[in-house]
Formats: sequence, structure tokens, C-alpha cells
Amino acid sequence: YDTMLAYYAVFNKQFALGLKPLAKNLFHSEDYEQALQVELKKKFKRKADWKFDSIPLNIFYQYAGLDSYYTYKLMENIKLPLSKIHNGEVSKMHKTHLMPTLEAVAKMEDANLHIDATWTQGYLSALEELRKDIATGVSEIPCIKENFDEFNIASTHNLQNLFFKVLKVKTRGKTKTGFSTDVNTMKLIHEEEEGDASYIAQKVVEYRKAVKMEGYLKAFLENKNQDNFLKPNFALHGTTS
Repeated sequence: YDTMLAYYAVFNKQFALGLKPLAKNLFHSEDYEQALQVELKKKFKRKADWKFDSIPLNIFYQYAGLDSYYTYKLMENIKLPLSKIHNGEVSKMHKTHLMPTLEAVAKMEDANLHIDATWTQGYLSALEELRKDIATGVSEIPCIKENFDEFNIASTHNLQNLFFKVLKVKTRGKTKTGFSTDVNTMKLIHEEEEGDASYIAQKVVEYRKAVKMEGYLKAFLENKNQDNFLKPNFALHGTTS
């Protein structure tokens, strides 16, 4: 049983699901972390340098006690909604899906993950070549050569000018920086338009996939130990996905 996952199963994204936001929303608790922050700010200039073992024990004990108190209250508070919503289906999901997943990724954190560094480096190099080939190929398309002195496929501004000014493509949403060129927009343009617009939108999606995958692989190689093991941290109680 996991109290936070139980709240996630019942309330999903209706409000923040951390211990302190829940305690404040449901039990009107005060900000009992404030005393810790006051002590830490006295001793450290940057939040990144905070060390909780520097807090006086009389303050830390009170904080830990309130953490335990509100965790227990939250556990008791969620039992009835968890069992009754959708005729118990939510409780079943918590038991059969969320908890086994939690246990599986916890084991992965403890055991570490082995990677094939040679294969990973080779795949990374292949992705880098693919990305460069896509960028070069797109820049040689006549409608781009004729309208841009220098075209950057990673530039939102260049893509906005190309699709909505040069190619006169129908817009599909707007952001603070102009008409959207996000991945969903590119997929729609590829599916719904023809000719250069469809082809280039597809290449933009492929380029971005390569860039994203490169980022993951570089992080793997940078964070592995000398035996090619990674120590993963899934931030299970911090992620919203």
C-alpha cells in the first residue's frame, strides 16, 4: 500500500499530491516546513547547498513527527474513497497496477541497470549522422534555398516563416512566440498537407526524435560507472506522467 499512489488513483491531477499540499488542502495544516527553511537559510546561501543534517534536532524531530502524523491521517482519509469509487475498480487498479509498478522500479533502482557502452556509443554516432543528413537534405529543398540564406531546422522562427509565410500552410494553434510548430502540429501538417509542406514536416519530426534520443544516450554514457552500470532514480513521487 502506498498513500500517495492511492491519492493519485482517486484524485489524479485535481490538485498537488505531495504530502504538504495534501495536508494543507485537506486538513488546513500550517507550513510546518518553514522552521527548517529558516535554519537552512541561516547556514547556506544557496538552496542547492542545503544539508538537512545541519538542522537542530529539536526542530527536526518536530518536523518529522508532523510528517508522520499527516501521513497517517492521509492514509485513514483515503481508505473509504479508494474502496468505493467506480465500485472498487480504483482500489483494484492501485493493488494490481500501481503497486506492482512501484515495486518493479524500486528493484531497478536497487539493482542498477547495465548498458552496452559500445553499442550505445555506436547508436549515438548513427543518430548524430542521421540528424545532420536530415538537416542538410531539408536545406537543399528548392522552396527553402530560394527563401532562406541560411535555414536552421531546429529554429522555431525559421519553421514559422517556412510553413506559414512561404508555404502558406493553415495554422493549427498559437503560442507566445507565434504560430505553433510543436510535434503535434508537424504531424498534422504531414498528414493533412501535400508536397513540400508534408515532406518537411515529417523530416522535422524525425529530426526532433533523433535529437531527443541523442540526449538520452549521452546522459547514459555520462552517468554510467566504470563497470557500465547506471544508478537510476525514477522520482516516483515527483513525476506527474
